[in-house]
Parts: sequence; structure tokens; C-alpha cells
Amino acid sequence: MSIPTAQTAPGPATRRPPSPLSADAAATEAVVRAHLRAFVEGRGVAALLADYREDALLCCDGEAFRGRAEIGAFFAAFLAGLPAGAVGRFELSALQVHGRLAYITWRSGDDIPLGTDTFLVEGGRIAAQTVAVYRAARSPAG
Repeated sequence: MSIPTAQTAPGPATRRPPSPLSADAAATEAVVRAHLRAFVEGRGVAALLADYREDALLCCDGEAFRGRAEIGAFFAAFLAGLPAGAVGRFELSALQVHGRLAYITWRSGDDIPLGTDTFLVEGGRIAAQTVAVYRAARSPAG
């Protein structure tokens, strides 16, 4: 698992264009990084939900999940559907923060070569998120 910190050498995962809303950007980045830490440390659905506003919206694969209860159901299914060891192979590829908006790209080994999320952070909590995951095709067992 890899979540570069601000102290990490400059690279795609730590580069941020300058923003006139630097206080908003810093708060947004802190929320997103805390959320990613909860995920990679396997703290479970309750810890992930603590990052969201009560009225948050999460959109993924043509579905919209509204509020913590629906988002919790999404995460329970998402975590259960991950390939074995996927959380341990999580790598943050890029993080961009622009005020209250954050965009990440990530991967998890060969099983998930690309994932992307966008976060809107308001009042120290995630107000909205989009998630897209590309899972590599598996060869039939032969």
C-alpha cells in the first residue's frame, strides 16, 4: 500500500498546482488522505463513513448512493468484491487538489490497473464523490 505524504519527493502523486484557495485545498487534502488511510489500514466501513456528511452523494457505475446508510452499503459490497490482497497492493498514482475538489488516480496490482475518484469536501467532510474502477479481465482457468 502506498499513500505518499507531503514530505515525499515530488512526483505525480504529490504534485499540486498552486491554488488561490490554499486553506480550502489543505483542508480538502487532509480529508482525502485521512479517508485513504482508513481504507488502506483496513479500518472498515464505519471508519470510511465517518469522513462523509450525513447527506453525502456517491456516484459509481451508473448508480447514486445518497446518505451514509446507502454509502455504507456501497462500501460493504465494494470491499467484499475486491480481489484477495487488493487493499495491500493499493498505490496512489496521482492526487490533484483544487480548493474543495480533489481528484485521485490509483491502482491495485494487476487486478485493478486503474481506479479514479473525485471528491468534493465541505465543512471537513466528503459531500460528494465519484468512483470509477477498471478491473483487468481474467483468463479462464484451463
